[in-house]
Amino acid sequence: MRIHCPRCRRPIDISADGELTSLVCTACHAKFNVAGDQAESQRAEAIATVAHFDLLERIGMGGFGTVWKARDTQLDRVVALKIPRRGLLTPEMLDDFLHEARTAAQLTHPNIARIFQIGRDGDVVYFIGQFMEGKSLDKWLADGDCSQREIVELCVKICRALHYAHEHGVVHRDLKPQNVLMDEHGEPHITDFGLAKRAAGQVTMTSEGRILGTPAYISP
Repeated sequence: MRIHCPRCRRPIDISADGELTSLVCTACHAKFNVAGDQAESQRAEAIATVAHFDLLERIGMGGFGTVWKARDTQLDRVVALKIPRRGLLTPEMLDDFLHEARTAAQLTHPNIARIFQIGRDGDVVYFIGQFMEGKSLDKWLADGDCSQREIVELCVKICRALHYAHEHGVVHRDLKPQNVLMDEHGEPHITDFGLAKRAAGQVTMTSEGRILGTPAYISP
């Protein structure tokens, strides 16, 4: 991705999943921070961009890619932008990445995070999804004091969303608290369909010796 030095505005190309907290401009030698909360990060000046999206804040990072809070400068809205890790994007991983976007984009349900589009900016592939202010279910539960009734109601909503996906031939295969986002109204949204498969018309991604899912949450 390309960023601009907050002092001299010189463009600098860096990896979206690399070190973003201690950057040094090669022209004016200014030190600044893109991913942190310090004032010198200059996030409001949109110093990092991918295509027509201004990267505002890195909100997640996993084994496969990085998720950013971004602003769509064409539609003037805040979205979630996901970029796979540079250097790890083999043809197979690119297929998995695009598979996740295509799978989730077919589902329209109030408790499933929406995917809006897939794009490419030079050698950077990305997809754009719904951005929600909130936190993952595990952190939400750790911070709150929920009654048994509230927990049951939450589970019912998640199960109905999964049932909707199943009715449309999509099996998630990696459901866990970290893949359920809670919005500011306490509503759950299932996300991360990276291991999902279609029940019909598609060969399963499972192969001998390959474990799909998170061990603490997969069924026996």
